[in-house]
Amino acid sequence: ALPIYTIFNFIDNQSQNHMFWQYLFKRKNFINSLKKVTFGIRDGKAISFSQFGDVKVEYPDFDEQKHIAITLNKIDDTIQLHERKCEELALIKKVLLQKLFPKKDEIKPEVRYKNFSDAWEQRKLGDLGKAKSGFGFPESEQGGKEGVPFFKVSDMNLKGNEFEMATATNYVTHEQISLKKWKPIEEVPAIFFAKVGAAVLLNRKRLCRLPFLLDNNTMAFSFDVQK
Repeated sequence: ALPIYTIFNFIDNQSQNHMFWQYLFKRKNFINSLKKVTFGIRDGKAISFSQFGDVKVEYPDFDEQKHIAITLNKIDDTIQLHERKCEELALIKKVLLQKLFPKKDEIKPEVRYKNFSDAWEQRKLGDLGKAKSGFGFPESEQGGKEGVPFFKVSDMNLKGNEFEMATATNYVTHEQISLKKWKPIEEVPAIFFAKVGAAVLLNRKRLCRLPFLLDNNTMAFSFDVQK
């Protein structure tokens, strides 16, 4: 039996485009087809030539293979460039977080903007605003798609919520809010974060710009606009 990764070397570059086949072999449809012929293989055994040969695939002629491969490869190159750029920006951000904020027991950061030299002010968070805890969210009330967002810790993982809470899995109507006597947090912007579990250790926090509700595993901090 031969591991799949060595089979790539057997493709004739004059009649088949190896890069096209590399992309084809990574497609979900191909993987699912492969699972059918490898069903029952256990204990690290490799797929055999005959089993691999039983997999059915659809593919175009060489010229179209070449065009598809070139297009996808250009996209991959662009993605890699952006990934490297993101890594560089993440490193720059890490350095700036260390230099633009005071170190422990210090009152001035290492790097200052022009015309700023005063020591940073120190106050208790309670003097600047207030924290509010969430409350139980009955399953019978969940599933709504319109109204006021009712955030859970898991909503931080939704696409688009990487920095700011833009969407929620559950929304509740004003009728629900009135009946349950819920009190949405209307002092926004506010900082939304977890108060229990592994999410606390991950130090995940999100900005909220619109009124919202939150469950009992989370908290929010709002600044007092009058202070």
